[in-house]
Amino acid sequence: MPRQDKLISAATLALVLLGLAGCGSDTPHPNAPKPRVVSFSPAITRMMFDIGLGDHVVGVTRYCQLPEGQSRTVVGDAQDVQAETVLFVEPDVLLIQQKPDRFQAVRQARPRVKIEEFRIETLDDIAHAVTRLGDITGRAELANNARLEFRNKISKAQTMTVGVQKPRVAFLLGMERPASPGRGTFLDEMIRAAAGVNVMAQKYEGWQSVSLTDLVRLKADVIVCQAREDQRQQAVERWEAFLDVAGNPKRRVVVVTERDWTIPSVHLADRTLELARLLHPQLAGGAARQ
Repeated sequence: MPRQDKLISAATLALVLLGLAGCGSDTPHPNAPKPRVVSFSPAITRMMFDIGLGDHVVGVTRYCQLPEGQSRTVVGDAQDVQAETVLFVEPDVLLIQQKPDRFQAVRQARPRVKIEEFRIETLDDIAHAVTRLGDITGRAELANNARLEFRNKISKAQTMTVGVQKPRVAFLLGMERPASPGRGTFLDEMIRAAAGVNVMAQKYEGWQSVSLTDLVRLKADVIVCQAREDQRQQAVERWEAFLDVAGNPKRRVVVVTERDWTIPSVHLADRTLELARLLHPQLAGGAARQ
């Protein structure tokens, strides 16, 4: 780096630090317990609140959804990390699912801030993340209880579906060139725990856009479509018509409208129980929503 650029960088850093020094009592959420956490992941944000650690959260991204009645300072998103904005909330820890090098400016301005990187793709990843969050916040017992409940509910879904016939399932996000989960995803594992066969896992790994041609070839018995509430009837009609064309006499379409089906956190154990009832309406208390 040329000397002039170094001087500019140093000057910018000094201004950041001076500005932060003047924040004082104006720091948002002054009563948050230590460690003060900024979450750069909608999944981790949801997880923190789900397991009772939301009081540690002082900053979130614009994409995070908070429980009703909760609000936190929005610090931007991981695509455009601004050190000044992040450090204004005086964090002790950043929780991320991105590469840590995007947060280099934060490291330079405040070396004491820890950066914890998470990988959350599977149900096991969710359970492991819960344990880590408990360790990071010093509340291991609370996190371990949440992890145990999560595991028990997944096991309950497996137990309640023992002996049922397993339908071939395609879980689709949207209607135009939908995305779908293949092998190695939490939704693939949820389908299997709910006694279904994920047709996408036969061909794909990870999340993939799927063509209508592929859907015809994979011969799903049940299509579960995630769509907006105002698209419910349109989704049912579209995919029922598609299954008619595909020649599947056992066709069935289920529409789910909640966004959190695709946000990995401990609430997915409850969604797995719901999925078991959606795939197997004969189960006690189960009724397919169409």
